[in-house]
Amino acid sequence: MKRRLLLALIVALFFAPSVYAWTYEDGTYFESVAGGGPICFNQTVTATSQDWASSQVRFHGFSFGSWSRGIFGVGCSSNAELNITSITADQMDCWVNATAGATSTTTFYITGYGKPESVTGGNVWNWSWNSATRILTVQVLHTSPATFSVQWTGHWSQWRDSMYEQLSLLGLIPIVMAAGLVITALMGFSGLDAEQVGSLVVVTIIIATSFLVIALFLQSF
Repeated sequence: MKRRLLLALIVALFFAPSVYAWTYEDGTYFESVAGGGPICFNQTVTATSQDWASSQVRFHGFSFGSWSRGIFGVGCSSNAELNITSITADQMDCWVNATAGATSTTTFYITGYGKPESVTGGNVWNWSWNSATRILTVQVLHTSPATFSVQWTGHWSQWRDSMYEQLSLLGLIPIVMAAGLVITALMGFSGLDAEQVGSLVVVTIIIATSFLVIALFLQSF
């Protein structure tokens, strides 16, 4: 018995996922993509892994001080240099440098965070949010090195994203129930006539549509 338990423990440890956090000292530079501008953080950060996607370097299991996210992605145009100086639950501060007259472009992808409430900075020329890719793009017109701040006031974006996911899942439940009802009716197990089944299917579709419409409405902000 003891040998079996020991063997089971060894097998479990062998197949258990390895979670090792890489530590990157402050000032360590990363390249968002081949030919992209350098990116660094002004304090030590940790991540379980990193890869590249959508012209960004993406850190998985990312931690910046006490703030952490499942994925933190960041990209920088080839004509600029980006330093992320601070990240809290509601705000991210950045410093970006490029030659005078140039326009720098930085992008961010953060799990659990949606469209910011605002992006502020004296030289911020334009910013946009892509709801499909969930990527924030910030463009700065340079006369000198510039700073900008991204704000998610009051955790609204986090609450909105959470509600979007929950409502989307809830919207699927009535659809599955309607499909099951139709199948059981066709097989003669439900004891309902065609008119009753049709009415119930219409009601479940209306409920599902309501959940999905509300979810899409929240995500549009």
